[in-house]
Amino acid sequence: MKIQFHETTAEGKPLPGTGKIIEGMDALEIVNHMRKQTVLSAAVSPCGYMLSQLGMLGRIAPPLPEPPEHAAPEFLSRMASSGRISFI
Repeated sequence: MKIQFHETTAEGKPLPGTGKIIEGMDALEIVNHMRKQTVLSAAVSPCGYMLSQLGMLGRIAPPLPEPPEHAAPEFLSRMASSGRISFI
């Protein structure tokens, strides 16, 4: 699985075609690579990271499923629908 985690403008709008390409065996591995991009987000649990990212996008409802392995695919889907990531 491979995504591109897009950079954003100062206003938080995604810039398509920009950003780091992240690979992983599954959605949760991708999420773990995403959260380890900064020291602050690396200290947060995978679920905490997913909720904080979706909160910034205003996409926290409905709640993500549990456990993290089930939440990660839904998280990536919501991130893609907002334009924050692209599947490659």
